[in-house]
Amino acid sequence: MRLALALLASLLCLPIADAAAAKRKPCPQTGVVENRFAVLSWKETAREPDHHVLQACVKAGRKRVTVGDWTSSGSSWDGPAPVYALTERYAAFHLQTCADPTDTATCTSLLRLTNLRSGARRTVRLDAPLSADLVLTRRGSAALGFADGRLLAIGAAVETLDTAAEPGSVAYAPTARRLYWTAAGQPRSAVLR
Repeated sequence: MRLALALLASLLCLPIADAAAAKRKPCPQTGVVENRFAVLSWKETAREPDHHVLQACVKAGRKRVTVGDWTSSGSSWDGPAPVYALTERYAAFHLQTCADPTDTATCTSLLRLTNLRSGARRTVRLDAPLSADLVLTRRGSAALGFADGRLLAIGAAVETLDTAAEPGSVAYAPTARRLYWTAAGQPRSAVLR
């Protein structure tokens, strides 16, 4: 009898959970980056038309997580556009701001790593010139390549992998968990977990 009452109570609670999920809007069909688990898409705020929000929508539960935001006014003082990446569980958002857009020495970087399942964020601030490459692993580590040749691995700590990496040469092999790049025409690699 107790088993029957417990079963009846659990069946009565199921529609409540399904109703909450049904009220959420479906994820966008297309976005700036998408995979089979999530979609990244830009959303403009109504009160500030120049303010853009990068949202991740997890397809399974239609859960939305804000990954980063950016304000652009369309002028030459906006600075570079943000760079972003997406894996099954994590999203990365890299924003650079420059006091003077003509001088890259005045730029600072903000890298935000977001766990899409839990919503937990990790923010890393760097004094760095313009970035050229962003790579994100399935475990939430990242690699940032900069225009001046620096290549940083960002995991539990920030580690410099190279100081002469060629911009645009960074690639990641997820099955081997290795990061590949070239420096002075020579191939190099490192483990990136």
